[in-house]
Amino acid sequence: MGEIYEATGPFGGPPVVVKLLRAELAARAEFVERLLREGEILQLLSHPNIVVAHGHGTTAAGRPYIVLERLTGCTLRQELVRRRSFPVREAVTYARELLAALGAVHAAGIVHRDIKPGNVMVCPAAAGNRIKLFDFGVAKVETGSPVRIAPIAFPTREGLCLGTPRYVSPEQASGLAVDGRTDIYAVGMLLYTMIAGRGPFDDIVDVPRLIAAHIEQEAPPPSCFMKTPLAPLVEAVILRAIAKNPADRFGDAAAFMRELARASGRVRGSRRGAAIRRITVATPYAHRPRSHRCRIHAIAPSPRPPYGEQWMLTDRHNREELPAGTFDASIPVIWSSAFAAIGAASAPLPRSPAAPISRRGVFFSAAAFFAMAGGLAMWFVR
Repeated sequence: MGEIYEATGPFGGPPVVVKLLRAELAARAEFVERLLREGEILQLLSHPNIVVAHGHGTTAAGRPYIVLERLTGCTLRQELVRRRSFPVREAVTYARELLAALGAVHAAGIVHRDIKPGNVMVCPAAAGNRIKLFDFGVAKVETGSPVRIAPIAFPTREGLCLGTPRYVSPEQASGLAVDGRTDIYAVGMLLYTMIAGRGPFDDIVDVPRLIAAHIEQEAPPPSCFMKTPLAPLVEAVILRAIAKNPADRFGDAAAFMRELARASGRVRGSRRGAAIRRITVATPYAHRPRSHRCRIHAIAPSPRPPYGEQWMLTDRHNREELPAGTFDASIPVIWSSAFAAIGAASAPLPRSPAAPISRRGVFFSAAAFFAMAGGLAMWFVR
């Protein structure tokens, strides 16, 4: 609908962006009204995750325009094309910032109706990337909204679907009334795409079939398309956000944010949501203080963890984290320093690469090996 220009004011200052309605659409009153309405909406909204509007108006040729802040970075769509998918924690952070912006939008009685990667900017900031939401061209001002915007002269016709087919909600696709839960569905689809690297219906190319899938077909869990496990709590939050019935979704953006924060709190540092559990591993015998050399230390828990759970090994005495590995916790593991525990029913604990090999251990292992080999050789000679 629009052409984008970089511009500077008559008195200099930082550059801005001017969004200008295309010349071929300037003669159509409904498009002129929608662009000017977008400028009014943006000037009423103030949030760190929403693009700032500096003003709007009409050129001498009758083409409406909006003056916006100049954003640096790239759209989320460009990032997805380049990286294919994001780590879970990064994707959740982006989704929470987007939900924070939608909280301000919905509080003003406005429904965006077109949440998609192309309408979200990833802007580098001092504390990391920051999300910016823009393009309110098809936004809807709900009845009873606290903002003062004149009623639109060309409202959306009943039964007409406005939005992007990949991220359209079932009620949008059916031409029914929409509210803030419509944007919740779109954010859920966006989070699904960021984590899984694709949407639930990306295999459908035909637009009518894609619209029908949003209405009738249940979305498979995002873990079906991932090579590594996804934390069940995060997956449950995503599936609830993209429920077919709006009543089954989160009631507002704040509830969605709270559940995401709770679910992502169980994901500490993993790329795909595999939780990290910390267990204690004793220091190798040769490196222990003399007063600790005859003590039995850590016992790994016997219940088997969920598939793909990572175990972070921690040195009990030095309080240093050793490299993480994946272990089968269905076997109770006991690391004992006493020779009396040699006959116990225990499985050896895998040695961490960071732990140095004891010379005494190498000597006794070599002696045991040669003694066994010599015994076998003597038996065969006889």
